[in-house]
Amino acid sequence: MEEKLYIIDITSPFFVHHPEGLINWSKIPYSSLEQYFLYNTQAKVDIEVNIIKYLKKVKSLGYNALSMDELSRLVVFPFYPKSLKKKMSIYSEYYRYLFKIAKKLGFKILITTDVMFFNRAIEQYVRNSVTSMIELMKTAVVQLFSEYNDIHGIIFRIGESDGVDVQGDFTSNIVLKTPEDANLFIKELLPLFIELRKLFIFRTWTIGAYKCGDLMWNEKTYDKVFRDISSDDDNFIISMKYGNCDFFRFQSLNPLFHRDSIKKIVELQTRREYEGFGEFPSFTGWDYKEYHDELLTVESFAGIQVWCQTGGWSRFRNFTFLENTSYWNELNTFVTIKIFRNNMTVEEALASFHGREKLDTLKHFLRLSEKTINTILYDQKYAEMNLFFNRVRIPPLLHISWDNVTITDSMFHFYRVFVKKREKSVNDAYETLEDINTMKELADQLQVPYNYNFHYDTFRLFAISRDLLYSKKAYDTTLINRLYELLGEYEAEYPLKYRFYVNLSSDSKLLSSFFARLAIRILVRKRKKYRLVDYLLFNRATSSIYLLLFYIVKDKLPKFVNKQGMPVQSLFS
Repeated sequence: MEEKLYIIDITSPFFVHHPEGLINWSKIPYSSLEQYFLYNTQAKVDIEVNIIKYLKKVKSLGYNALSMDELSRLVVFPFYPKSLKKKMSIYSEYYRYLFKIAKKLGFKILITTDVMFFNRAIEQYVRNSVTSMIELMKTAVVQLFSEYNDIHGIIFRIGESDGVDVQGDFTSNIVLKTPEDANLFIKELLPLFIELRKLFIFRTWTIGAYKCGDLMWNEKTYDKVFRDISSDDDNFIISMKYGNCDFFRFQSLNPLFHRDSIKKIVELQTRREYEGFGEFPSFTGWDYKEYHDELLTVESFAGIQVWCQTGGWSRFRNFTFLENTSYWNELNTFVTIKIFRNNMTVEEALASFHGREKLDTLKHFLRLSEKTINTILYDQKYAEMNLFFNRVRIPPLLHISWDNVTITDSMFHFYRVFVKKREKSVNDAYETLEDINTMKELADQLQVPYNYNFHYDTFRLFAISRDLLYSKKAYDTTLINRLYELLGEYEAEYPLKYRFYVNLSSDSKLLSSFFARLAIRILVRKRKKYRLVDYLLFNRATSSIYLLLFYIVKDKLPKFVNKQGMPVQSLFS
């Protein structure tokens, strides 16, 4: 049997130029980079130095394949304008050089792409036709593999498009909107990959848009998408996140891993986008070990795809395995490969990373770190609930997203409906803050680069936010004043920090509260299976109503909505 894939992303080496403020970590920052990269020799040298350093490091750990952005920069269609063709030729020359470096070090190169990347020329060519888009993608596949022999395969994402903040020569849109579209796409492209002896990796990641939006957790949709796809095709692999939503905790292994015998890889994230981006400890070792042990029972398990830099939006700036790095990202990335490739226990992996002399101290530190995440960042009782809104699994962590904390009426009412033991949860959060003091003592013994002040100050604000959202009244003046007082100090102390958005009604009316909670109870369900009411509530006829409601209540929603990620109207399509 062919060696398993141990894929790691290679985005951090390209961040030699990037936006000053908020960064979209989901892909290489092409629009910022191109100001320097295309005609700037020094930028190219900087990227090359970064890549060589990065690849040597991840190779020494045991990773054997790279996920690299992206197909749109590597193919040229004849209908492109001359200026774009010229720019793509510069990309082609440079990427060809980088591919040779990666191949010389023994890596398999996997190119990522959305289905489908677009610009005005492509839009005019395909004219909203799925079949035309598929034919164009087939052309792109043939061109890619004929011009770049070093590329091993392509990773396709069909369920999410570029965020609204992405600019440049290419952006992407979701075009495979139904299971039948996705099935046709696979069947049309797979013979090419078999003929060319290349790898076709298909991601099930979806965020609720269109009829394919529940692919990552709905067995019926999954079966339709992969209908008549043979498990004997070694050129085809399904890639799935470990749970039934994004990279959050408190999720069982996605049962779709056991659904059929088609080869599968699991997606894991070691720079935790919802847990601080590596700015404070967020150890994944024990969770990933549990996933590993269960995946050993999946006969078709074919490897892992690790994201050590990719994902999310934030102002934090650490670059895994480069100069401005994060010890905690590197620890997670190291332990993950040792668990999955070397079959180590967590303790063996930690000893290999930090030495055996203070192993018990390190384990104690990381267990306390895990407790602070599970108790202050998350509310475990809420996080363990499986809540669904139409085709979306509602995140186990709702009011904290990336580097944003949202404290509004909508969050207050939502938690009111689903969280019962609110007072205990708040008390647990405050009590767990004391563990961060113990972590400081342990970190001093371990001599690890731990920013105690940032960790404590941030989690204290998280605890107060929990207290506000779980309080008996929607507007607790004492708590709000305390939060604002600490926020003033926090913002002065930390230039790169969490942003807190507070918009609670001081005159929250009983009637409006009643209807808000009633709407939540109707719209949100506690099981995967759709109810009859879901078919009545979510359809083409009602989508415009929800968009209208969104614009009415948007001030009570997270501030980043419709500024980061996909446009909100996609969720109602």
